Amino acid sequence: MEGISGHLREVLDQELALHRELLAIARLRHMVLRQGRVAALYALQAAEAARVTKLRRLEAVRKQLADAADGQELAAISPRIAETIRRLGAVERANRSLLARHVVRARHLADGVAGWAAP
Repeated sequence: MEGISGHLREVLDQELALHRELLAIARLRHMVLRQGRVAALYALQAAEAARVTKLRRLEAVRKQLADAADGQELAAISPRIAETIRRLGAVERANRSLLARHVVRARHLADGVAGWAAP
């Protein structure tokens, strides 16, 4: 049982680290959007996609291990993961708002590209 519990703890720690990395990417995306560098968002997509893929694999492993282990490890780290996800959600909402403003501004210009977004 200690082996399963230890492995579950490792998976949960990796999952929390990935959520924090995704939060950092979202914050970076927010800064890039505020600067109007929309073209730079494509570089962030690859980094984000790789982390999301790894996160999905870890979540599947965690679900399998959680069935076999006691709930103490899961109960200890779940609030930290949930808090990070809430912060990630807040940053993503701000990003959507900034992106929507960029799209509206771009539509109002004759050439279709916002002056502050031009490279």
